[in-house]
Amino acid sequence: MIKFTGDTFEVLEGAKILFADRTEDLTVNIKKEGIGLKIDKVGDDITICYSKKCEFFRAMVLLLEDYRDCDEIHIHQTPKFKTIGLMPQSVGGSITVDAIKEILRYMAKMGMNFMMIYTEELYEVDGLPYHGYMRGRYTQAQLRECDEYADIFGIEMIPCIQTLAHLTSALRWEYTREFKDTANVLLVGEEKTYEFLRKTIRAAAAPYKSKRIHLGLDEAFDLGFGKYLRENGYEPQIDIFIKHLKRLVEIVKEEGLEPMMWSDMYLSTSSPIGDMYDRDLVIPQEIVDAAPPEIDLVYWD
Repeated sequence: MIKFTGDTFEVLEGAKILFADRTEDLTVNIKKEGIGLKIDKVGDDITICYSKKCEFFRAMVLLLEDYRDCDEIHIHQTPKFKTIGLMPQSVGGSITVDAIKEILRYMAKMGMNFMMIYTEELYEVDGLPYHGYMRGRYTQAQLRECDEYADIFGIEMIPCIQTLAHLTSALRWEYTREFKDTANVLLVGEEKTYEFLRKTIRAAAAPYKSKRIHLGLDEAFDLGFGKYLRENGYEPQIDIFIKHLKRLVEIVKEEGLEPMMWSDMYLSTSSPIGDMYDRDLVIPQEIVDAAPPEIDLVYWD
């Protein structure tokens, strides 16, 4: 049985979950101090120092790997990234709550501190009964349960949704007809679009402790080529895109959220051949200047 002493308050619950089945007779003294993780073992005297919860669980795994073979262990690891983790996808087959918890336990043992479940529209939204209908959507209670479980291990869970394209399943219902540009893309500039997005963004963020949210916004290839074109005439996609971003920024600010987005639309709309992998691409300065600084750009590949 492993015994823990010292600064056990924030890690003891997670340690019991991860190491309850271990039979080693060890006493581990815990200190929350310094930067990164530090393991010092001399004989039976074992101390683990950590600065973030996730580092402690990684340190325990490293200790248990080597302690039988080494009378002395001295390991110090400093993370090179503030956040490192996974983005499981629940589109095409929702990951069960139990499976998410299992992934979180593996992540904790590796010292990861970030999980973003890509859901598109597979989450419960009050007043939108067909949002994620028959597609394995998560209830608010299920997502909150996952978030609280992740927090035990110091893992930040972040919602990852879609707020422009990748919404074919969400836009198949009749109630979306007035704010649908194409079968896949929302109608930019339509007030009902932003009423819809305010509801979905608020619902997506509600179960999580984190204030960060990933808004998607990728691969809107037919943006402006449907109802928008018929009502407004042709506009360059990047102009429509930036117009949409400005409205999203207003919403997330009012909701007190910190948004992220995939960056590919800046690349594909700036490429003469419409290719997000165009090696000769130069993004015009006016597009750079028009990018809302409030939204963090995330590269996807």
